[in-house]
Amino acid sequence: MLTNKEIIRNQLERINKKAGTSFKLEIVCGRCYISEDLSFGKISANCTAHNTEQMIEYLAGLEDGIDCLMKQRG
Repeated sequence: MLTNKEIIRNQLERINKKAGTSFKLEIVCGRCYISEDLSFGKISANCTAHNTEQMIEYLAGLEDGIDCLMKQRG
């Protein structure tokens, strides 16, 4: 069975491929953030901390939005 952390990493992998981004999951004090670099110095995609369940829902919405934009562009 997949853990929430694995689900989030899979979601980010799909999002990164679709959008050409390099977002990474950062977990600090049990809260999830999306970061653009490994040093955790720049959190631009989402400055709000989420628990894992909230992050799964947030990323699902983000992926849906990317899919809609891709369909519009053809």
